[in-house]
Amino acid sequence: MSNERKRTKENNELVETENKPILKKKRKNIDDESDELEKEVLTIWSENRSKKVNLKKKQEAIDEILEKLKGNLPKLVRKRPISRVIQFCLKNGTREQKNAIKDEIIFKALKIGKDRYGKFVLMQMLPKLDKDEIQKLLKRFQGKITKVCCHRYLSEVFNEIFPNKFSEQQVKNIISEFYGKEYTNNKNNSLSELLEAFPKRRIEIMSFVKHHIKKIVSKELVQQEVFHHVLREYVDICTDREMQTLCVITEESFINLIHTKKGAYVATKLITYFTPKQRKMAVKSISEYVPKLSKDKYGYFILCKLLSCVDDTVLLTNNILKKFENITKESCLDFYASKVFLLIISKETHRQFSKENLAQLQNIEIVRTKKTEDGIVTETVRCSKKDDETRKEELAAFLTKRLIKVSQENASEFILSQIGSQIIFELFKTVQSESIRPVYDKMVEIVLLKNVEYIEILNHSYGHRVIKQLIRLAPDFGVYLEKRLLETEKGELKKILTQLINSRGVFILLALVERKKCKKNLKQLIANTLKRLNFQNINQMKGVSILKRKVQLK
Repeated sequence: MSNERKRTKENNELVETENKPILKKKRKNIDDESDELEKEVLTIWSENRSKKVNLKKKQEAIDEILEKLKGNLPKLVRKRPISRVIQFCLKNGTREQKNAIKDEIIFKALKIGKDRYGKFVLMQMLPKLDKDEIQKLLKRFQGKITKVCCHRYLSEVFNEIFPNKFSEQQVKNIISEFYGKEYTNNKNNSLSELLEAFPKRRIEIMSFVKHHIKKIVSKELVQQEVFHHVLREYVDICTDREMQTLCVITEESFINLIHTKKGAYVATKLITYFTPKQRKMAVKSISEYVPKLSKDKYGYFILCKLLSCVDDTVLLTNNILKKFENITKESCLDFYASKVFLLIISKETHRQFSKENLAQLQNIEIVRTKKTEDGIVTETVRCSKKDDETRKEELAAFLTKRLIKVSQENASEFILSQIGSQIIFELFKTVQSESIRPVYDKMVEIVLLKNVEYIEILNHSYGHRVIKQLIRLAPDFGVYLEKRLLETEKGELKKILTQLINSRGVFILLALVERKKCKKNLKQLIANTLKRLNFQNINQMKGVSILKRKVQLK
């Protein structure tokens, strides 16, 4: 058998050497033909691609281009010049012309998507696909999802349509390909359900998933959403030891998980299991993106997690809080960035976060394994050793000064905002009165109507409530406001009290009078003003009637 094989091999080599010139000639002829075709197409394209050429003329040129490329499109689209031509056709063509391109390309999507220039054509084509065409494309990818996710260009193409273009069941089927070929499209859709159905195969299934996780991380393709879905399923059923292994695998690519909901969930769980050294790396890796992350729908929570479990407050201050050194009004009024500030300055974090988020922020106990001379040793430790209150105090020492400055400069806008007013509330509750005096002064200015615009703030449905609430929250502020009112010149004070009583500011006076230590002369001044006024504004009658009772005026 071995002699026969040798003879056939020798004969094949002889045939190849004899036919080599013929094959070379054929290839050259094909290349020459495609080069000529390419030149013709590029000439038509260069004449019509200008913005000055009207759409009708462009569509006529597209007809000519498609006629010349018909049958050769999947092959030629992988060349850079032709790729640009097809992108031009998809942008300016009629519906029929676009459909002609799609029909020819869609069946060769896998080959085209692997090419550095072909992928751009596919990515421009994807938004124009209808439901049926998406299903056709999915059939091309089915059974090869793990290979697609490990390919540099194909993964980008697939990420464009996943998961928004697929049904919930299709998404589950796609993810199931990461569990092993025999479990693809299994009735047990999630990884946890699969392991419940096949408990004896846990090691086999988990190692198969881990193999693909390693492969994707090594190729630096962590940012794709399919991978985040797989990781979300994986971390939910991992043991502490498996989580530590995953931490080692993903520690350098951690930042690429943050931009999706499932990825952010995985990132927070990884931070919990990170060693102090790994957390230090995580803090430094996100340092330059802190202002952007703080305003991101999912990124802000990663900052919150790091601020609530990293023990080195100097590291946190230098790499996260110092990025907010020039805190802007926009950051404080941003829904997500404000939560980062409130986490540090507030003592009642349950008001800012959902139950699910609070559970993720908690410092839980985890089991760590260590290699020693005696073998592998396990120990149970808290993910953070430092007390939460101590950490908050150390971080707040840096942040509160900046927040006080911004609150003072933008007090009139913060009062009218639910988000901004929350920052002022927490500052009034936690900061000593001497430190927050600049904000006190600004609030007093608004109540004393030092500016014409301030009456609008007091008449605002939210503005007067904030000042009323501040008087109740911070007794020192109530005392200070009362003192400043009584120090005002009598004629000016009468005008101020009149305007306050005739507006929603009456509720601010009511909050002052309701205090146990309210001075009698302030009550008397309010009572005298009430006697002089006639009340025609129905909206204020309720506040006025209560104020009359409080100052003992019948």
